[in-house]
Amino acid sequence: MLRSTRVKRAIDTLRLFQEKVEKLLSMKFVDELRRHSGGAIVDYRQGKGWDSVFVGPSEELQDAVILTLRLFMQDNERISIRNTRRLYMESVISSTLRADFAGGADHLNAQLDSHTNISIKEGEQLSYRDVLYIFVYGSHAHTTPRWHRLYRDLKTTPFFPILQHDFVTTLAFFLRILHKMSLLNKRAIAELEGALPNKRLKLAARVD
Repeated sequence: MLRSTRVKRAIDTLRLFQEKVEKLLSMKFVDELRRHSGGAIVDYRQGKGWDSVFVGPSEELQDAVILTLRLFMQDNERISIRNTRRLYMESVISSTLRADFAGGADHLNAQLDSHTNISIKEGEQLSYRDVLYIFVYGSHAHTTPRWHRLYRDLKTTPFFPILQHDFVTTLAFFLRILHKMSLLNKRAIAELEGALPNKRLKLAARVD
């Protein structure tokens, strides 16, 4: 009975994961990216200095994505990627699916930890994870002092649109990984459902 309860909880968690990924992929933000990848235009005019503009999804569209994306980032949420990875490792899910999910999480972390072309100090480049946190925890979501200060300071620079573009690029990559994970979840849910006692009895009855 205890094992059955754990399996049902795992299925419920993965279904919630699926529901939130589907919500993200149906947002206007994704449609906007499909129509135009966006970018940053930076120009220097003699006597006037630097001028720049960001071209891409509006802050309103970004906000909508972030509200749901945070569920996959914060470990107080049961569908955070870290917690879902642990669920895979602790559930009766095949080793192949476990490895594929872990590989997706590792790929996402490697990308987030890679460097952008933006430096805020001599020889210290921002990572894509830094960019993600600057916007998520410095402006769009509940703010923390460190990230809010950094966001506020960077916003005054003419190169802020480049940072905005890197942020949108990071969101797009994050969504692609979540989509791949959702495909794995479908297979994992099927395996978990097959492990339930009543499910096995029904399958046996059909064979008979």
